[in-house]
Amino acid sequence: VVCGSSCEANLYNGTDKTASTSIIVEKEVLLSISVTPSTLSIAKGLNYQFAATGTLSDGNTTDLTNSNECTWAAGTSFMQISNSGYLTALNVGDGNINVDCGDVDQTFSVSVTAAEIVAVSLSPQTPSIPKGKTQQFVLTGTYTDATTADVSGSTTWTAASVSGLFSGNSEGQFTVTGTANGFSQSTQITVRPKELESIQMQPLDNQEIFKGQTFQYAAFGIYTDGSIVDKTDLTKFSVTYTALAQIGDFRSTGTNGLLETMQTSLNITDNMVTTVNAICDSACDSVLYQGTAKTDMKNLTVKKEKLESIAITSSSDELK
Repeated sequence: VVCGSSCEANLYNGTDKTASTSIIVEKEVLLSISVTPSTLSIAKGLNYQFAATGTLSDGNTTDLTNSNECTWAAGTSFMQISNSGYLTALNVGDGNINVDCGDVDQTFSVSVTAAEIVAVSLSPQTPSIPKGKTQQFVLTGTYTDATTADVSGSTTWTAASVSGLFSGNSEGQFTVTGTANGFSQSTQITVRPKELESIQMQPLDNQEIFKGQTFQYAAFGIYTDGSIVDKTDLTKFSVTYTALAQIGDFRSTGTNGLLETMQTSLNITDNMVTTVNAICDSACDSVLYQGTAKTDMKNLTVKKEKLESIAITSSSDELK
């Protein structure tokens, strides 16, 4: 510093006066840290990369995200964070994250919410059912934490019920779509013509006849759409106890299902029981539900023969 005549009019010995000192300029220092974002809400199972920016004493900024001079730490077991600011949401809950760069640190909040659906899958794919049957569809959600769950009950369905049940009321091809949390998947379902689902004999059960009598059985086919068709002439009948009763296979004559006991040589002293069987196979119907023959069986009780009439005869010679 120099103080001359312009500084002071009266200078001792008429000379300028001087003074000096030394100044040390040090490296810029960190004044503050800002983290982006300053708060975060994240679903369980997801990851997030934070960014940390430092403001220096010279007014400049610097990226501290991967700085060796800074340490990242999570204040809760709900989450983990690496030393480069990479966060993993482990469980539902709230907590704080701290980034410490020596003399300056910054703390911010993180909320871990429930896992969210990130994808869906629909099953079964491209099924086929006969008219009158139903098909249950299942929509499975895959979540941010890699778990899966059946979300059919909370799914928005098209061409199916609120629970994903499709009803094959008419023949054709239909598109079924399930949507959950904005994610959708579709598939095609084919409704085939009706198929024979079961066969039912008439009468229903416990028919009783006397030895020597005949009885006509009937068989009705019940289809997947609920319709009923007389299948008597196409059904194969049989009797388990053939010595007690017989039922002929007259499918070609139109008198099928006629049971008779008159040929039996058994001495029936009490009620005797046999089983009458009916089977409807591919010769009975070309389209069988699930590809299997349909059967039914009924019990038959044969009673001891009964007296039906009395005939009185006389000889004309005895009347003389």
